[in-house]
Amino acid sequence: MLFVLTFVAGPALAQEPITFRESTGGHQIISSVIESPLPHGLLVTSSLSNGDFYEVEYGPANGTVRYSVVSPARKLDYTARREGNIISFEGTFGGRPLSRKQRIDDRPWLETVEISLVPFMLSASRTPILFWIVAPWEARAYLMQATNEGAETVSVDTAQIPAMRVRVKPTGLLAALWSSLYWYRASDGRFVKYEAFRGMPGTPLTVVELVPP
Repeated sequence: MLFVLTFVAGPALAQEPITFRESTGGHQIISSVIESPLPHGLLVTSSLSNGDFYEVEYGPANGTVRYSVVSPARKLDYTARREGNIISFEGTFGGRPLSRKQRIDDRPWLETVEISLVPFMLSASRTPILFWIVAPWEARAYLMQATNEGAETVSVDTAQIPAMRVRVKPTGLLAALWSSLYWYRASDGRFVKYEAFRGMPGTPLTVVELVPP
């Protein structure tokens, strides 16, 4: 899958932190993201204002090879690693020891959708792609699909930005129940906005936006 092998050739790698604001109802979380090149891929670290911390390591093939999650409020501190078609989960989940394995297939594991889907978005392909993602609060991988939905102008932090929209949703029966939207800046592929309802009906919309430097 070429879009996986070349994802680091999307937007220029940022040496300085990139800031995002997540809003759900009246609650806000600020995240600081750093993308660091590695000899074999990319390391993405995210530090959130609520104390959570994430680290995602990408390899030269099949996307993510390691995902570390720390959330003091949820009593989470674990690492997921891919070896072949097995993801191993080790650490603490809900304050209890976690040690288990989950079998997946040879499709890529794309944990940081904001970065790893950029080459697919730039390809303008209308054929959906399938990939794995780990739900951090469940420590479990799910098969997802992404579809390019074309160009549109999107409002980001009061600015109007020409962008490309990608819809991400689960495969199977859940596809009819939930989806999320990602917008990428048309000029360089930088992720600029996300929208989704993260919960039962009545849950406020969650919006993540790029904060200008």
